[in-house]
Amino acid sequence: MLPELGVRLEDREDENGVLTSVIKVVGKEAILAEREEKRRKEEKKKEEKERRKREMELKQAERDMQRAVNPKEMFLKETDKYSRFDPDTGLPTHDVEGKELSKGQLKKVKKLQEAQEKKYEKYLAEVKESVG
Repeated sequence: MLPELGVRLEDREDENGVLTSVIKVVGKEAILAEREEKRRKEEKKKEEKERRKREMELKQAERDMQRAVNPKEMFLKETDKYSRFDPDTGLPTHDVEGKELSKGQLKKVKKLQEAQEKKYEKYLAEVKESVG
């Protein structure tokens, strides 16, 4: 009621710690503008929170999708990098130009595959636990 009349009621604490109420007469438009600004800030904050939540959900979904990839199949889709693969392990043996991978490159892809294998095993255990 008071804001519609252009009256603001404020509580203030003096140097002795005593609370006193102060009545201020300000324009109705000023109070309405303050309310609108506060509402806009709250709305913006809410939208930002929702945006961050969606980003986190998207990142989690991407991690879950990557965890679900069988380590023996993880390099098979990378035909832009590799041309031939070991049929037993799924590791690439030749680059896209047909050259055999160096020992260093083989070691690197093996390490990536081992890391994926750990993620994949955890994923399978979680799926088995949630189903069973």
